Amino acid sequence: MQDYSKLDQLASNWHQLAHYRDEFNESEYFEKALSQSEMLLGEIIKITRQEPFRLEFMASCFANNFWRFNRHHRSPETPEVPGRFGCRVRVKDNKFEASWYINVFLDEEDMKHRKNKHQRVRSVHISKGSGSRYRSSSFSKAQGWEKVQIDYCEDAFQLLREIRHEMDNIRKKVGMCQRRFIKLRDHFELMEEPK
Repeated sequence: MQDYSKLDQLASNWHQLAHYRDEFNESEYFEKALSQSEMLLGEIIKITRQEPFRLEFMASCFANNFWRFNRHHRSPETPEVPGRFGCRVRVKDNKFEASWYINVFLDEEDMKHRKNKHQRVRSVHISKGSGSRYRSSSFSKAQGWEKVQIDYCEDAFQLLREIRHEMDNIRKKVGMCQRRFIKLRDHFELMEEPK
């Protein structure tokens, strides 16, 4: 593996300073190093807080494609049966989520009991369960074309959910590092010089 200090000037400067043996204001540079590290961790936290919105956008590209197929199969020119499933991507509580639901089409009797007499469809959320992917049995009632599109979307959604999970882990690890840097600063202030 190549020595990173040869590729990055800032890394090279800190590497040289670590091996510098003449007298210099060590505590000033210690504080600079610590401040740079804390600033970097702050930027990483910022990025992990932005990431759910990028994931939401990427997932929406797949969801939009699913809906294009759904609309296509609802047109009178298409011989296949229209689909019953739908998907939604969003950021909720600053966390990306991609979820599925099944549309239940209401008959006249059911419509009599509804407040909204114009909406003939009721969407029922499908629980994902544990793991990063919906079970295929959740879509057992899907049409053939629908299963293909659901699988395609779920492949992408699974990757995005796994990325979200790793971003959550990064944020937790960065939080641990931030707390340790606070302890390190306190510990450095206890350093004594020889008398």
